Amino acid sequence: QAGDDNVAQIEYDANGALELLDNAIDARIPVLFAAPQSPQETWSPAAVMAVIRAIEARWPVDRDRVYLTGLSSGASGAWATAEAYPHAFAALVPMTGATELKGLARIAQIPEWVFAAADDNDTNVVTGYGGNRVGSRPVVAALRAAGGRPCYTEYRHGPWPATHVIWPEAYDTPGLLHWLLAQRRGKPSPLPCPAEARSR
Repeated sequence: QAGDDNVAQIEYDANGALELLDNAIDARIPVLFAAPQSPQETWSPAAVMAVIRAIEARWPVDRDRVYLTGLSSGASGAWATAEAYPHAFAALVPMTGATELKGLARIAQIPEWVFAAADDNDTNVVTGYGGNRVGSRPVVAALRAAGGRPCYTEYRHGPWPATHVIWPEAYDTPGLLHWLLAQRRGKPSPLPCPAEARSR
């Protein structure tokens, strides 16, 4: 979430991410959750990693089970951070983002579950932001072409009128938490994408 008040990123149930945490709490699964905030509309991979390293220094973190998610420009930041630090993450969950294709081969082997909306009225599912930063469909195609096996959920319709804002529903997807926890850094789960990953 862009800003510098250290509040906006946790409003509205952390933009839906608390749905995922609620599922972990209900299952009595201990997790550490960090929601950094960017003062600009772009993300610094080094700054994101600094937050992660600070958490690892303070709490007992399983470094083989660090998962990165982001929505909108945060999804773009998640891809950029993973490309800069491809050996740091067990899995990625980007939502309604855009990125360049050129660095994706470096992260093709990291398990990903990508979420998008076909009628996204902010970040086009094909053309993304325009120019070199394309949307989720070509990103997923590029990951698969590079040998990756990303899960992909594309909603036919996002919530009207803000069809970009799919994340509350996406974070509450049945099977997402179980899929995440099955991933280990460098040892992706051999399980296929859950049935819930099908586009709908």
